Amino acid sequence: MYHEKLKIALSHIDSLNNGYGFFYDNLDVDKQETIFTEALCRGDVEHNLCNICVNDAFVNLVNLCPNHKNAIIYREKCMLRYSNETNLFDALRLSLFRRNDESSNDVGRFTLVVHKLIKNLIVSAAAGDSRLKYASGNTSGPNRTKIYGLVQCVPILVTRECIQCLNEAYNYKFNGLCHGRTGCYGLTPVCSLRYETYQFYNGSTTRPALDLAP
Repeated sequence: MYHEKLKIALSHIDSLNNGYGFFYDNLDVDKQETIFTEALCRGDVEHNLCNICVNDAFVNLVNLCPNHKNAIIYREKCMLRYSNETNLFDALRLSLFRRNDESSNDVGRFTLVVHKLIKNLIVSAAAGDSRLKYASGNTSGPNRTKIYGLVQCVPILVTRECIQCLNEAYNYKFNGLCHGRTGCYGLTPVCSLRYETYQFYNGSTTRPALDLAP
C-alpha cells in the first residue's frame, strides 16, 4: 500500500512546482500514515531543466530505494526526498558534504574570504520570501583568484530557520572539512552551500514560466 501510494505521489510532483523550483506535498496512505514529498531545484536552474531534473530524480530514487519509506537523492541541479516522518525538515539528517582535493596556495587568506562570502550570502538568501530563498555571488580571493558561492534554503523556512540551517551546516562540517580547499559543498534536505574557484551557477535566478501572484 505505502509504495503504491508513493509512486502516485512522486509521479505528479513536477506539477507542484511553485514557479521557483520548490515542490512539496503530502498524501495519506491510511489513517495512521502519510507520505511527505519534497523537491527543490537550485535557484538558478531554468523552469524546464528543473522539471527534467526532478523527473529523473524520481525515476532514480524509485529504482534505487524500492523498499524504503524514507529516501533522498541529490543531483547537481535538484534534490528529491520522500518520508513518512512528520519532521521532513530536520537539517543535518541525510546530509552530504564533499570537498575538492586541491588546496589554496594561501590557505589563511582564502579561508577568510570564503567565510565572509558564505556568511554574506546566508543573510541574502534568508531574506528571500516564501517562494525563493537563494543567493549567489562572487568575490576576489588571494593570488588573483575569483571565488564563487551559492547558498539556498527551502522557501517555506522563515528567515530565522533558514539562517539556522545554513549556519548549522556550515559549522557542522563545512567549515572544517573545506578548510583551505578550492571548492566544497554541503547538501541537506532543507538547505545547501557551495563555493568554487569557477562559476558553476547561472547568472540569474529561476523565474516562473508564467507570472505568479505574490
